[in-house]
Amino acid sequence: MRNHVVNGLKPREGLAPTANYVYYRMHEGTGTTLVDSSGSGPDLTVAGTDPASSIWTNSEWVTLGGDHYAQSGEDTVIDNIFRLDDIGSGAIHVAFDFYFDGDVTNGEQAFTWGAVSGTHPDNQGWSLGLTSAEQWQLSVNAVATVATYNIPGSGMGSLGSQRNTVSLEVLGDGTVNMYLNGALAGGVSAIDFDEVTTSNIAGTASGLTLFARQLTSSRDRFLSSAAGNARMARFFACKVRSRYSGDGLKLNQEMYNQQGELPSVLVNRA
Repeated sequence: MRNHVVNGLKPREGLAPTANYVYYRMHEGTGTTLVDSSGSGPDLTVAGTDPASSIWTNSEWVTLGGDHYAQSGEDTVIDNIFRLDDIGSGAIHVAFDFYFDGDVTNGEQAFTWGAVSGTHPDNQGWSLGLTSAEQWQLSVNAVATVATYNIPGSGMGSLGSQRNTVSLEVLGDGTVNMYLNGALAGGVSAIDFDEVTTSNIAGTASGLTLFARQLTSSRDRFLSSAAGNARMARFFACKVRSRYSGDGLKLNQEMYNQQGELPSVLVNRA
């Protein structure tokens, strides 16, 4: 099989990346654009009133503070990856590097797929955030239901002030597995995904938002306190049409152990 090279990032021999993925390395070091290294998805634009230069305080990280968030706007590639109603026998994989050394307040989101403008009481979409107990929590917001699921074993209380690799594996049967620093952390099951579709995103554009969640009248910031000193790097997401056992763990281990490489889970199974 032909070996693909994506912006200088080469997957392992014999593996070809699927079009259904995005990979934000977050190594720009300047400006307000986070580039998708896959070349197939949208770049993200950092917004907020704080000076843009402050997000590049720490090398190879985006340092979050004040009211910063990053957003894609409406995009077909993003929707194809993150919509939950067409996973079938495949899976959605999301992974990112994360660092924090301060307190967490409730409902702070690492990423959200859903409304990128306007307001709506149901906030359709889904997201991953941290609770005040420093535990990862999945939120799934459908047409008439807003449900949250604490992920067992995903506590971050003892993992501050270090690089952590966090990843999700979302299956079509309503199961979500979380992996942390090269190992399975925990999971939840029996989640109803059926109504979380592009047509149910509050009648407005859907897209990817990092560091914030769209609320009815404002955005819920992600670790916006300067004391949190939260950082993110290497945000990766893909959808595969055929799931192989061990994909989720393999992705997390590769991201954790081989920093900077395009993960070999990008097998063309779309």
